[in-house]
Amino acid sequence: MGHHLRAFARHGSNTAMAVGLVGMAAWLAGHASWATPAWILAGLLVLPVNEYVFHRFVLHTPPSRIRLVRRFQDVIHYEHHEDLANVARYFTPLWLGIPLVGAFAILYTLLGLPAVPLLVGNLAGYLYYEWVHYMAHAAYVPRTRLGKFQKKYHMWHHHRNEHYWFGVTSPLMDMLAGTYKRLDEVPKSATAHRLYGP
Repeated sequence: MGHHLRAFARHGSNTAMAVGLVGMAAWLAGHASWATPAWILAGLLVLPVNEYVFHRFVLHTPPSRIRLVRRFQDVIHYEHHEDLANVARYFTPLWLGIPLVGAFAILYTLLGLPAVPLLVGNLAGYLYYEWVHYMAHAAYVPRTRLGKFQKKYHMWHHHRNEHYWFGVTSPLMDMLAGTYKRLDEVPKSATAHRLYGP
């Protein structure tokens, strides 16, 4: 497990997000109100929606004709489907993770919402998502029923059909959107390993 923890800390934006989470949580300790726990929980509970919407409608968009956008698509997700052994492609890169947090902070502020507790919940959820995604791909056999299900569920997306099972931590949004099926209900896709490829 130590090897996996080191890989998790070394790649993507995980360590930066963890530092940000600890810093904001420490700040909240001196500025909390009675509503703070509820706002943190709200930030955490949007995780299934965020992961589903981003995965399905951003990461799986058809290839762009604009060269820079297409390179972004390759780096962010297409290459992950093509090379499941590349640990660096399991995680959100730092150059994307930091701007995303900034965008959410701006959005919450413009909406008049308490940005810090919401971001604490978001970041806790994000780190959980990144860990679950990593462990789904890692050479590790989960010990819990939940861990075993999450691994199997994500591998269906990669090995059976890329048009289903977009969630990672939870199948809730897939169930609501009709993209959760039993394995035997879904045909094997020829492009699961090469999105939009021949």
